Amino acid sequence: MGNISSKKRNLTKSGKLSKNFSNIDNKLLFNDDEEIDRVQVEHHMYRSIWKANFLAPVKEILANGGANVLDYGCGPGTWICDMSSDFPKSFFTGVELVHLFPNIHPSNVQFIQCNLNNGLPFEDNLFDFIHIRLKFLNYTEQQWQNLVFKELVRVLKPGGWIEGLDPYLVFHLPEILASNKDIDSTTINHVTKLVPIGSWGGKIGEMVEENISELKKRIDIVLSCATKQDGELYSDSHKEFGVYKASFRLHRFYAMKRIV
Repeated sequence: MGNISSKKRNLTKSGKLSKNFSNIDNKLLFNDDEEIDRVQVEHHMYRSIWKANFLAPVKEILANGGANVLDYGCGPGTWICDMSSDFPKSFFTGVELVHLFPNIHPSNVQFIQCNLNNGLPFEDNLFDFIHIRLKFLNYTEQQWQNLVFKELVRVLKPGGWIEGLDPYLVFHLPEILASNKDIDSTTINHVTKLVPIGSWGGKIGEMVEENISELKKRIDIVLSCATKQDGELYSDSHKEFGVYKASFRLHRFYAMKRIV
């Protein structure tokens, strides 16, 4: 897996890999019930891995009430609804490119469909906490720096926290975030976990393996490129998960907006 990661990082220097996978990711964007189900299970998988929905030091703020939370790229709203139940006195906003939000949701939740390329429809310094995850393939390195983080930090309150979660940091996102002049670089935390793949890793390992299997099915459908040889190769890789105790490193990072 190390060689694959190394090759991937080299390709992304030109932005080509990110653009290619971004197209795939956009086509996979929850376009049917099966994909929505997969993403919901994936949420519970990540929560089990971290034993939490977030790491930033915002629990007291959320519990006290009156806090505004933004989940950018909220998907079907699983994280948002989970958090709104844990912190009923705070208010949660989910943003997504396509409309796939539940029609029935908690009263302290709202969903908005918008495109970040056109700017977020919020005033400056509005949110106490911003959450973003699994978006590393959607943008190029330049877009992360000049668009994504720039816009998210704009709507974050001074003293507020932004947190990201991704299985592979193609562009060293914590460093890119630190380069934003409004981020207090002394508050940046980057935490990693080695996550097992396969039954050798217990319940979590089984959840991860199943998620990978479902994601592969989605990619095969979108690309229409699955062959018998691909199936055999993937079957062999499943066997090797246990033999070689396969794993991957999951990254979580968070930082505070500078208090002027």
